[in-house]
Amino acid sequence: MKLILNASPLIHIVRAGFGKVFVLLKEAGIELIVPREVVHEVVERGKNYADSIFIRDLIEKGVIKVADVKNEIFEAFLARKSLNEKSLHKGEVEVLFLAKKLNGIAVIDEKPARAVGKILGIEVRGSVYLLMLLFKKGLMSKKEVVNAFKSMVKTGYRLSSRDFVMIMEELEKL
Repeated sequence: MKLILNASPLIHIVRAGFGKVFVLLKEAGIELIVPREVVHEVVERGKNYADSIFIRDLIEKGVIKVADVKNEIFEAFLARKSLNEKSLHKGEVEVLFLAKKLNGIAVIDEKPARAVGKILGIEVRGSVYLLMLLFKKGLMSKKEVVNAFKSMVKTGYRLSSRDFVMIMEELEKL
């Protein structure tokens, strides 16, 4: 399984104090990949934030691989206005491109990017998917998953109250 990670899942999970999620995924045999633009956004532009140091360390240790994207036509297409008139960021475009190219799963939280990914036939998931995946593999307990999700919300993970309730209901079903 290949997971192509956008900036927000990296930032929110690490900021919530659950950076071990990425190590556990790697140990479970899941390939974690970020496009070069996401590294630029998170590690270089975000270098004054503690989470960027942790993420850079994950990359340097090989837990997360970095991939270069060179496809101007695809980028130009996706950079145009999406369905709700919001442009996609370059990192989001590169995540979608790599997910399509590598037949992986795009892990991205932003709704416009997720909508475009679905239209293009790309499997798209969000940050909480990573936690659920570890639970299903027996690598995180239900309590750890719930605590991680609540910590993400407390540290700035944005979602509607409707989505919060829906996710909490799903977590209770575990």
